[in-house]
Amino acid sequence: MRDISRQNYSVIQGDSLQITNTKAYDRILINPPFENLADIDHVQHSYDFLKSKGRLVAVMSASPFFRKDKKAVQFREWLVELNAEIHDLPDNSFKGSGTGVNTKIIVIDKPDTNEGNDTDENPFVCANFDDKQESRRDRLDERAANASQKSTALWEQGHKMAEVIPFGQPILIGHHSEKSDRNYRAKFCAKFDKSMEESTKAGQLSDKATSVGTGGIASDDPQAIKKLRAKLIELEATQTRMKSANKAIKQNDNEALTRLGFNDKTIEALNTEDFAGRTGFASYQLTNNGAEIRRLKKRIESIENLRDRDPINHESDELKVFIEDGRIHFDFKNGKPAEAVRAKIKSYSFKFSRYSDTWVRKVTGSALNITPTVIKEIESTLKE
Repeated sequence: MRDISRQNYSVIQGDSLQITNTKAYDRILINPPFENLADIDHVQHSYDFLKSKGRLVAVMSASPFFRKDKKAVQFREWLVELNAEIHDLPDNSFKGSGTGVNTKIIVIDKPDTNEGNDTDENPFVCANFDDKQESRRDRLDERAANASQKSTALWEQGHKMAEVIPFGQPILIGHHSEKSDRNYRAKFCAKFDKSMEESTKAGQLSDKATSVGTGGIASDDPQAIKKLRAKLIELEATQTRMKSANKAIKQNDNEALTRLGFNDKTIEALNTEDFAGRTGFASYQLTNNGAEIRRLKKRIESIENLRDRDPINHESDELKVFIEDGRIHFDFKNGKPAEAVRAKIKSYSFKFSRYSDTWVRKVTGSALNITPTVIKEIESTLKE
């Protein structure tokens, strides 16, 4: 400590949680105590001393990342909001200090308070994603209501037509009325059939409206990375918890299982052998969860790389190509293109959007890679 003082560093000794000075720092490195989730308190307290665009690096125990109590859950949510990086340290990293606790490295970059949210201006995301989701849900609900009303009207029309025929009245075979009677009955039966079709359609549209926004995390959602990181943190917490539970079971340490948040019934189930004589969490559970963790990490990396790419901007006398709201747009300046051009752009999975009056395709890595080829072929076709 004396050596540090001689190098003109300011040394403050004491409980860091009691420090309330307003000085801000560019970089903060901490290795706080782990007991009773004290590391959470130290990390959040230290964050307050960061300058704008500053970085905090902390060594933490694994406990805050798998415990289910309110403090740990809220801390994980806080990390997600800050887009924190979380890295596992090797097992027994602190064995030399007399502890075998699992540990992690946390990296938090404080946002630049003078800049806006770059995500909102990124053409690779849909800035009004939630509004568009709500609009789509409303359109589907409206179509479902219209189909339901049409179904009811057709059923009432068919029923009214059927009432004309006395109950039990057969078709008079060979009578001069046979043909007209059959035709009449076919008409109201068709009404009933059409009514059932519209009723089925209404149900399908209603289901679609209900499912909007529940089919996973869309890459053009401005909050996609944040949502994926939140999911990743919970999966990693589950993985750590399962590993810790299996370790405790091998050591016959039920108190450790209780500290991990398991109730008595779950502890009893974990200690009960399965058909193969195994206890604890099965290896396939750890394997499957680990595979999902790796998949999410790759997807986060993929989306980050996608959003860092240069947007496409192309303009000629007849064609303008640009990226907006997470879509690649082909805008034909002279109106509806010829059939050959439409066939060509459709072959590359572009669809006409009546809302933007352009041909669009969702931005993906493969879509960006193929777009220069599409532009070249479309321009060539336009000149023919």
